[in-house]
Amino acid sequence: EAPKKLKAYLVPAAFLSYGLVSMTDHSPLRKLDWQTRNELREDHPYFSIKADNYLQFSPALLAMGFHLSGFEGRHNMRDAGGLYLLSFAMMAASVSSVKQLNIRTRPDLSAQNSFPSGHTATAFAAAEFLRQEYKDRSPIISYAGYGLAIATGALRMYNNRHWASDVVAGAGFETMILWL
Repeated sequence: EAPKKLKAYLVPAAFLSYGLVSMTDHSPLRKLDWQTRNELREDHPYFSIKADNYLQFSPALLAMGFHLSGFEGRHNMRDAGGLYLLSFAMMAASVSSVKQLNIRTRPDLSAQNSFPSGHTATAFAAAEFLRQEYKDRSPIISYAGYGLAIATGALRMYNNRHWASDVVAGAGFETMILWL
């Protein structure tokens, strides 16, 4: 059981480590951040869509929609809602704390709270909630939230609000927190 549980932390730990290593200006990963940003800006200089502000919640809304339609998950709707609110509160507190500790400037220069991506962390927390709620009922449903979470992270980069490493770290950070 212990090696299986440890194995579950490898991907989130790698994602979080990627983000942390990129925090130094001379890291090859930081150079990759700049290259990714420059490519996105070059290919899509006027890209601006605010769907990521809503998409981040879509995996949780899917879970609640399934509950409302009578397709029960692992918990009844009240308990599932409570669990989601608890995980959302843990995510918000942890991401907010980390954002206040660092001074990474956003790619669009709008603020110094770029690391980690809160939208991505929210989306991955919701995706993990959906997976946990429906993993015994439907593998397709249980992993669908991750596609939505990845789209949220991609939009954060396309909108020039986050570096690639912010997005990767947000995904790993929140998934790891929820598995603790």
